[in-house]
Amino acid sequence: MFNTYEITHLNGCRFLVGNAEGKAWYDPINPFAKLEYEWVLDNVEIKGKRVVDAGAHHGHYTLVFKDAAEIICFEPVAGNVQILKHNLNANGIKAIVKCNMIGHGNLPVYAPNMDIVKMDIEGSEFASLPHAIDEMATVSVWIVEIHPKRGNPEIITNAFIKKGFELLYVSRQTMAVEPYLPGTVWKSHATVIARKP
Repeated sequence: MFNTYEITHLNGCRFLVGNAEGKAWYDPINPFAKLEYEWVLDNVEIKGKRVVDAGAHHGHYTLVFKDAAEIICFEPVAGNVQILKHNLNANGIKAIVKCNMIGHGNLPVYAPNMDIVKMDIEGSEFASLPHAIDEMATVSVWIVEIHPKRGNPEIITNAFIKKGFELLYVSRQTMAVEPYLPGTVWKSHATVIARKP
């Protein structure tokens, strides 16, 4: 059964939870996710930008980007795509929705000349990164959830650092967004935010 509720910290957007997984993730929102959303809203210029939401799920993070000039959402699960489209329509958000996976080489093809990329693709980030950093040179902000059980996070974090990005870490232990320290021990999956100074 679907459950609709108000997410007050995302400008009063309506959000439909469409399955048990969504309910567990979003009702209530995890504190570290709330921290990340609020940090992005306060520290990343979104208005007028071109944004990719890779791993859009039900569109929860897409609501953060609602003021962007262009949004492309990627979600490989057809059932999630239906809920995603409902949530976009319910909030008047225009976005291109693609029901496919992101892997090596296809993100720049499907989403060229973007400004911001959010990537939460359950370990498949290692198929796209670090290659896409060079291939998508217009991207000034990367928000990437890294899954250490699927690959070495340092491959991705070191690539951002070498390319001159400021690298931040959304710490679930300290509940803060803090500078990323090379050699950080990853106890679980977590988000890094890479932005050009």
